[in-house]
Amino acid sequence: MNNQQKYITTNMRFPADLYLSLKTEALNKRMSFTALVHQKLTKKKKKQSNAQAVINSFKKLSQENKKYFSGKSLSDAVIEMRYEQ
Repeated sequence: MNNQQKYITTNMRFPADLYLSLKTEALNKRMSFTALVHQKLTKKKKKQSNAQAVINSFKKLSQENKKYFSGKSLSDAVIEMRYEQ
């Protein structure tokens, strides 16, 4: 964590089994419980930005494929495929 950040102290409640699981994981990784929680929260944040990257790649792909499918309706194609079966 960045040492120049301001920290806020708070209390959190965990179910006993989750707390013990996290505490054991922290001990196995030789890190503090707090550091483990920070790490897990930071990873969650990164996953959200990865989701945005996936959305952006789909947008890019759709723009590239647009030239092949211009003037065609995706809905009509799906309906047609459905009735072909």
